[in-house]
Amino acid sequence: MVEEKGWMRKKAIWTKLTDTDLQDFPRLTWDELRQLTIGIYQLKQSQSYTQEHLNEEGMYSIYIHREDDSVLRVQLRSRHTSSKNYNIWIKTERSNISHTNIQWYCQCKVGARV
Repeated sequence: MVEEKGWMRKKAIWTKLTDTDLQDFPRLTWDELRQLTIGIYQLKQSQSYTQEHLNEEGMYSIYIHREDDSVLRVQLRSRHTSSKNYNIWIKTERSNISHTNIQWYCQCKVGARV
C-alpha cells in the first residue's frame, strides 16, 4: 500500500501529531507485542531504542495521514548506520471492540520484506 500510493515521496499529506491525538491508538499487551515481534529480542532493545528517538518534549515525532487517520508515519534512525533514517508506516483497523488489526511497513531491508 505504501509503495502503491506513493507515500514515500509525498511529504505534504502528513500532519504532526500530539500526544492527545493518539487516544484511540491500540494499546498492546506484552504477549501481543511478543507475538508481533516473534520473540523478545526487539522488546529487550526497545527501552534504549526509545530513549534514542525521543524529541525534546519526550515524545516520538509521529505524523498522521491527512485523509486516512488510521495511518501513522514515524521516522527512525537505523540501529546499524547512524546516518541512515527509515520511515515506518503503521495502519490500524478495529474489527471489533477487542481486536485490532495492525499492519506495518518499513523502508529498511527487513521491514520491506514483511
